[in-house]
Amino acid sequence: MSETATRLLIAACLPLVVSWMVWLWAGHLRRRGRFSGAPGYGHAFSERLQSLRFDATAMDVSALGSSTLVWFFTPLFAALFWLAGDIRAASCLLIGSVVGAGLGDRLKRLTNRTRPELSKYAYFGSSFPSSHTLMATGLYGTAALLFVRVQVWPSVEWLLVAAAALIIGAVGVSRVVLRVHYLSDVVAGLIVGLSIVAAVGLLYG
Repeated sequence: MSETATRLLIAACLPLVVSWMVWLWAGHLRRRGRFSGAPGYGHAFSERLQSLRFDATAMDVSALGSSTLVWFFTPLFAALFWLAGDIRAASCLLIGSVVGAGLGDRLKRLTNRTRPELSKYAYFGSSFPSSHTLMATGLYGTAALLFVRVQVWPSVEWLLVAAAALIIGAVGVSRVVLRVHYLSDVVAGLIVGLSIVAAVGLLYG
């Protein structure tokens, strides 16, 4: 098997393998009785952040990982790569976002974790993993990686990487602050999202 074929095979399998491991982790949490929305479990971190009283800011930051903004920025970033003359990078970005959305939806259906009962906000669907964190990691992480590889703006590429990391971290924290996710949901979303970034890096070559 050629090096290119091997790289493409790993790129295709990596997110699937990582998602399977995250699913196994969900089963482990369920067996240990840590998968319900029982009051008191998993809220210590949230309580500390809640004391800072920045719910409004958290809502704004959280929106950066929403499907609405992710699907707004995805074609926008892809267009930038296309205008820079790298159609492969544009295609990889689009593929990464689609795969991330599909894996996140599938994991939610498989795990079916209830939302934290102390949440003050109405969110529907399974809590595990955090789709906002997964999609934010997949989009902004992949975009930063490709901007560096394509060298669209070489003078500020590391600033873009730092900005992507900041956004991803902020979105994850905001989901816990708003009490719509457990910390483990956010970590799971981050792990799957990073697997998408790694897969796109391999796919791009």
